[in-house]
Amino acid sequence: MESLGKKIKRIRTELELKQGALHPNQSAVAQIERGNNKNPSSDTIRIIAENLNKSIEELVKDTDWKAPQKITEEGKYGYSELDF
Repeated sequence: MESLGKKIKRIRTELELKQGALHPNQSAVAQIERGNNKNPSSDTIRIIAENLNKSIEELVKDTDWKAPQKITEEGKYGYSELDF
């Protein structure tokens, strides 16, 4: 299994593209490729995939990327200022 960052870098270099061509935030691409961000958001993946002429499914296939899980906050309470 290849890391997502290595796969993005491999495809990008094969296409002779710079990191800035994949996403408006070049630093985000650099962090993913270096492995500093191993689980970027679905939106970031979508933008990179589009700029590599790939579908999201093609880009993440056989990589270590996992879609972020929905965060639930069970056991937390919310209060209104009107209650006090």
